[in-house]
Amino acid sequence: MKNQKIVALAHSKFRNAIGMIGIEVDAEKHIAYVRLAKQWKREQINNIPADIKELYSNIKWDKTYADQLIGQHLIRAIESKTSLSVFTITTQKNLKDPEDVEKIKVMDVTEMSQLLLSLKLAHRIQFSPEPTEEMIKAIKQVEIFSEHTTEQGNVSYYAPGDELDNFTKALMICCFVGRHSLTQGEQPMIIQIGSTPKQPKPKTPEEKMFGELFYGSPQSNRIANNLDTLKAYRNKNFR
Repeated sequence: MKNQKIVALAHSKFRNAIGMIGIEVDAEKHIAYVRLAKQWKREQINNIPADIKELYSNIKWDKTYADQLIGQHLIRAIESKTSLSVFTITTQKNLKDPEDVEKIKVMDVTEMSQLLLSLKLAHRIQFSPEPTEEMIKAIKQVEIFSEHTTEQGNVSYYAPGDELDNFTKALMICCFVGRHSLTQGEQPMIIQIGSTPKQPKPKTPEEKMFGELFYGSPQSNRIANNLDTLKAYRNKNFR
């Protein structure tokens, strides 16, 4: 079965940044490989269509999705610049009608927040062993995204304080689109440093370019701990 290559764009909760995540979904291993992470500040919004066109010249993505909150003007500008279709998703809480969910027109934020966290814990999300600066930001956002319960017992999922969440939202949309391929089968084995797992088929150009690393695995945590930006953040907030 051919791997899905999915891209999604999403706004941060304060609408001061837009993030884009690209994943490759391996339907046999039931894993999402994070292949792309790119973020723009609000004042860079006019650069987005041209930047996406350049990024797409490196990897051919199957489909591109966007949270409707990024705005129809930007979506149309991206389509015009790239000659691709951008599929719009409406994000809501506690959806009742499953029909539009199956058509990938609407996404239940609560359900997908739970799924994203479960995929993270099951090591079904992988980042590159040599992450870019933008990828480091994405890893940080996913790490701090968590469940919060009020005194009344209401449960919500979000990044604390004024932390950005655009990468997390974009990753959530990607996982929503590829959810049927990610939520089946047994939990995958964590690849250890120095090991060379048997490959049932030759690696794709993307795998050769980006490598493989399970999110949350011991080697992933060690790499993250050695990254100055993430280490400084953890020392400040998790003493």
